[in-house]
Amino acid sequence: MDAEPLEPKPSRFRVVVDLTGEGWTATVPEVPGMTVTAPDLIELDRTVRGGIRLHDGAPAVQIIEPIQLDYDYAQLGEGIAKVADVGRRVREHIEADAGTNVLLRVAKAVLLDAQMPVEDMAHLLGISQAHVAELGVIRD
Repeated sequence: MDAEPLEPKPSRFRVVVDLTGEGWTATVPEVPGMTVTAPDLIELDRTVRGGIRLHDGAPAVQIIEPIQLDYDYAQLGEGIAKVADVGRRVREHIEADAGTNVLLRVAKAVLLDAQMPVEDMAHLLGISQAHVAELGVIRD
């Protein structure tokens, strides 16, 4: 009995993110020497994806679209890294889940304390800027 060929899986890359006075910076450990900067997280995402597609030193494996990026925000501090993790988990749950709104409101409070712009909050949480603006805030 012949085994069925496996469907190719999208390429997955770890992206280490940092925030400097100049804006956002990302390095992709799997792509040697790749460091990109951008003024916001949405542009950073676009730039990282484009850089991976164009980089001569990309891994020997074939890049399969859509490229999946695993963002690592640990360098930004525990609070923002936790919020980014909440955003990842929120995207994995159905939007109608009652607990999701509470998580988002707590996350927004943490990001407001970090003086994060709305567009970057939206990107971290995986929701629209309008949705971020509509959210109330829950503080402990």
